[in-house]
Amino acid sequence: MRSMTKVLTFLTVAYLTQAATASTYEEFMFAIRWVETGGRNVTRIGDNGLSIGPYQISKAYWIASKVPGKWEDCLEAEYAGKVMAAYWKRYCPDAVAHNRWQTMARIHNGGPKGDKIQATKRYWSEVSKVMQEIKGKKPIDWGKIKSGRQLTDTQ
Repeated sequence: MRSMTKVLTFLTVAYLTQAATASTYEEFMFAIRWVETGGRNVTRIGDNGLSIGPYQISKAYWIASKVPGKWEDCLEAEYAGKVMAAYWKRYCPDAVAHNRWQTMARIHNGGPKGDKIQATKRYWSEVSKVMQEIKGKKPIDWGKIKSGRQLTDTQ
């Protein structure tokens, strides 16, 4: 009985610690957008025309998501967010179910097996840094974001 109490205490502390450090989906999406487009509230074409929109979605990514519409619709943040959600549900449903931001970010950056690619660790490092900087701050208002990379513009 005593060892069961210790186990339950440990699990409770572990759960509460995880809950206290967890970020929200909004913070996660903000961080990806910040890393991808420098916090600019504009539609972007990057990677020499291979990626578009605030989340820099490639045509292959969009096709794989199976979201109805046109690739050009990814220029709009709301549609692009739906594409990302569908992509993640297809390639990392467990990460989606458990808010495993690292896996999701690395797959966004490196494709379906991006979480296994060494090069995506740097991308995750950038995303997680932004997430830590904005954690717990007031809701994000994209209309207030300036064209620079100063994260304080969002606060």
